[in-house]
Amino acid sequence: MNRLLLLALLFLSCGGSLLGREFTVLTYNVENLFDLDRVALYSDYRQGDGADYGVEPLLNKLEGIRQILTTFNEGDGPEIILFQEFELDRTPFGTPEAAAFLQTTNGQSLEDLLRTASWALDLPAELLLLKYLDDHGIRGYKIAQADPYEMENHPPHKNVVFSRFPVLEIRQRSMLQARDLLVVEVEVDGHELVLLNNHWKSGASNATTEPIRVQNARVVRAELDAILYTNPRADVIIAGDLNSYYNHSAAFPKLQITAVNDVLGANGFEDRMPVEGSSNLYNLWFELDPNERGSEVYRGYWGTLMQMIITPGLYDQRGIQYVDNSFQRLARPGMNVETRWMRPKRWTNYGGGYGFSDHLPIYAKFRTVDESQEGLWMPLKDPSSEKMNDFRPEVLFSKMNRKAVQPAGVLESLSPSERARLIGELFRLDTKLSDAGPPRVQVGDMTLELYSPVREIRDKLRAMKAGDPIRAHADLDVFRGNLQLVIRDKSWLKNP
Repeated sequence: MNRLLLLALLFLSCGGSLLGREFTVLTYNVENLFDLDRVALYSDYRQGDGADYGVEPLLNKLEGIRQILTTFNEGDGPEIILFQEFELDRTPFGTPEAAAFLQTTNGQSLEDLLRTASWALDLPAELLLLKYLDDHGIRGYKIAQADPYEMENHPPHKNVVFSRFPVLEIRQRSMLQARDLLVVEVEVDGHELVLLNNHWKSGASNATTEPIRVQNARVVRAELDAILYTNPRADVIIAGDLNSYYNHSAAFPKLQITAVNDVLGANGFEDRMPVEGSSNLYNLWFELDPNERGSEVYRGYWGTLMQMIITPGLYDQRGIQYVDNSFQRLARPGMNVETRWMRPKRWTNYGGGYGFSDHLPIYAKFRTVDESQEGLWMPLKDPSSEKMNDFRPEVLFSKMNRKAVQPAGVLESLSPSERARLIGELFRLDTKLSDAGPPRVQVGDMTLELYSPVREIRDKLRAMKAGDPIRAHADLDVFRGNLQLVIRDKSWLKNP
């Protein structure tokens, strides 16, 4: 017998599988990708002279998303992307079909269209992004989204899926005070993969909003149960911005019921996945060291609002498999995170627009199994069996290299766009208060408000008078369109 054939037969007899295509699934809340049709739920989506929303900020916003996507597949982008926070198109009349739109605008850049063709201003956010990516060589995506006519009275944003694989079916499920659940079935080399794209009610740390997220989770649970009733081994990915922590039940022990842990049932027991008859749901945050579990920062602690949860079908030796230990968050210092504490560089409209998102993208790899082997499961390396606890990584603001901090005076000579690129970075203050109500300092011709999320620091600032000396470290931020300096730790405020 041929040696290669013999080796292949031995491999299969030992429980191995012939693996096919490997691909990446990315989940990304882009933080308000807006359109330019001048029709929006919120009046602060203003446009025109002196406004924060317009062609230039949009192009900068799209460029940030492009930079994120080019970190995958040697610049080609992930095969599947589950997006959150695209502005819901409130003028969907006459929206062109994606493929036809790209074909008719071939050779014209999105920037040229937006500056010369008035009809282009009515394009929805997903087509704006698709065209911008196409202009820069990132191509091949099909768009899957909910019907905008059924979402007219919904929140200002929607969920959208970009897929390089054929889209078989799209469904949407209404949620209480949240974006519709977007259910997308795609075909990967003859195998069906079901994507449940979520954006639940906000306010993770607010116990009073948890009942709303419980309802959101029940919608997802009902959809998932219907899928698994038809096919208990279905390959399903539940992902998006759940506005919950992966360990929500432990973080808030006084809650009688939590959305992500109690209703949905997501946990850290990966060892229960490759078991016949298992109905367990594994939260991929448990793949990382506890200190690396975080997609955004709130009040000095990392949260895990962005989540990716998978079903046991992704562990069997048929269809589609999860690639063990491939889950990661995307944090590139100097790109989408600041350099000191790795916090996300959130989007700002200040200075013509700059940044990425207040959420880090999360992603995992999957692969197809070309030879179905009933009853067999993929081997795991160090599968998690972690029980829930309330640990959340803290941002250690007290630890920093003070010698590398620039004086706030350097901001004076910079343009607004240059200042926007420094939002989140640390500066040194050694001056006097120009005003005490609220506390402000003068930096050249700029007046910057001083703020702190720490009550003890706020009380000290409020007790000061105009003309009092102030020595502190503070990072640059934007509040209601204006620059401010934020003192985030008691060690940052020095005695004069």
